[in-house]
Amino acid sequence: MEFRRSPSSGHKKGRFKPINFLKKSNAMKVIVLFLAALVCIFSCAVQQDVVTLDDNMSILERRVGKAETENAVLKKQMEILTKTGDGKDQDLRSKTAENRAAVDRLNEEIQAVRGKFEETEFLIKQRLEPFESTQKGKEDKVIQLEKTLLDLEKRLARIEGYLNMGSQPPGSQAGPAQPAKKTDPGQVLSDNQIYAKGKEAFDRGELKAARNLFQDLIKNHPASVHADNAQFWIGESYYNEKWYEKAILEYQKVIEKYPKGNKVQSSMLKQGLAFQNLGDKINARLLLKELVRLYPTSSEANIAKEKLKEYQ
Repeated sequence: MEFRRSPSSGHKKGRFKPINFLKKSNAMKVIVLFLAALVCIFSCAVQQDVVTLDDNMSILERRVGKAETENAVLKKQMEILTKTGDGKDQDLRSKTAENRAAVDRLNEEIQAVRGKFEETEFLIKQRLEPFESTQKGKEDKVIQLEKTLLDLEKRLARIEGYLNMGSQPPGSQAGPAQPAKKTDPGQVLSDNQIYAKGKEAFDRGELKAARNLFQDLIKNHPASVHADNAQFWIGESYYNEKWYEKAILEYQKVIEKYPKGNKVQSSMLKQGLAFQNLGDKINARLLLKELVRLYPTSSEANIAKEKLKEYQ
């Protein structure tokens, strides 16, 4: 999940607008497919070069064989002429000279062909060595990107499950929350009472019960002075359950709905820490830097500065 600032007409401090994970997921898919195609194209190109060089080698091998055969035939003819003639006949001497010249030419051609053959072998080896090393690196990169994409899709599914169903995250180990203390059905609690009960439940570790009370406060007393704090503690309840994706969304509500409240700095800090816990250093660094820029004298900014040193 990514966050970016969008201009606000009523408040000069920057706001952050959540961006759906789906865009990032699609982008990762494009990168994975591109790298896979790149490996395939490069592999095909090198394989085609190897096939071409192999064909050239076959042609050269046939030429060498033919030249050596002709050379052997000429040598045999020279031996026959030498044995049957007296060495004085002009025709014999001319034929012998021609044969010797032909043999010399064939020997030269054989040497040239063998040189070309060795050159071709060197070219094949030169082409294959870098391909074998770079192909393995690209395949490892594709595997890593596929793993990152899978992790991203799992996180997206968890957030979509929350947005659509409000269910607990997969693998959540949180036990059943203890019910809040019962009150008289006819008694109407004030926002101060609800907030106090919610905070007491939170401090006892009864996170779900506390969350329900804070949600009731926001629903029934939206203008309460405790509304922004209640929203912040909802985010904290998910953070303590290590459901960081959901905590990030709840902190974002504090930033967007209560931009002048006293929990904006804390929400930005906890968003950065949540991203850090998710292994998303890019968004973590972005949020911490923005916190320092917008609220440089706050205690949260001092904490953010210390965290940013870890990324240097």
